[in-house]
Amino acid sequence: MADDGIVVPKGASLRLTNLRIGWGPKGPEVGPATVELSLHMAPVWIEIALGHLVDSEEHRLRRLAAAKDDKASSSAEGEFVAAMQAIVAAATALDAFYALIKPLAGISEEMSATWRVKGTARYKQVAEVLRRGFALQPKPSDRLRQMLKEIYRFRDWAVHPPAGFSLPVQHPESGTGVEWRFVAFRFDNARAAVRSALGCIALLSWSVRADAPEALLDASKATVELTNRLVQRWRQRYGPLTDDEKFESTGRDELTPTRGSNDVT
Repeated sequence: MADDGIVVPKGASLRLTNLRIGWGPKGPEVGPATVELSLHMAPVWIEIALGHLVDSEEHRLRRLAAAKDDKASSSAEGEFVAAMQAIVAAATALDAFYALIKPLAGISEEMSATWRVKGTARYKQVAEVLRRGFALQPKPSDRLRQMLKEIYRFRDWAVHPPAGFSLPVQHPESGTGVEWRFVAFRFDNARAAVRSALGCIALLSWSVRADAPEALLDASKATVELTNRLVQRWRQRYGPLTDDEKFESTGRDELTPTRGSNDVT
């Protein structure tokens, strides 16, 4: 450990373990404790995703303004790269949120082992953890599962890219024939992915089930506190984050977890 102390960044938690307090000849004696840190990564990855999304949007606007010259080609490449990174970051944020909630969702070691043996798709694991952790009703649970399936499909295209040749596909805006990834990884799809990821994390954390354990409520509070400004940033640039009118009607200072039946997403 550095002699200059410990830096606890925003979003990190600190705890002391192995702390011993005794009574000696001269009074109370406090033994050395172990200092541990933990960083909540879901908001970090959402912020990364938002940054890439803005970059993708700016490249798209330049592409639309440049028509069919060299600048249009360069902007199309910039939009593609930034959109792909935004989508991957959005999926990683969901992975980080899943890691936070899994220990609190009652997932047994046997179930985790079964998932590993069967090679259960990542989106199915994440969906089940969030369903159990937040006691989702069937209809929102199905919507969540479908949303996760779509985001992880795009993520897999990026991190496990298929090789080989394919026929060009028509770009929906330019009308030109392009390699299929330039259609898959474009601003519109990145915006949908980031909206879904941030909306899922923020809305689930905001509306905690009535019988939630204190550990889950604490995790939700921490998530809400760290995502508040990201939610506001989204609303200012892109409008409503979710289709939930009650959530969207809240102000900056009202975005705090509330207990209740969780019929969201």
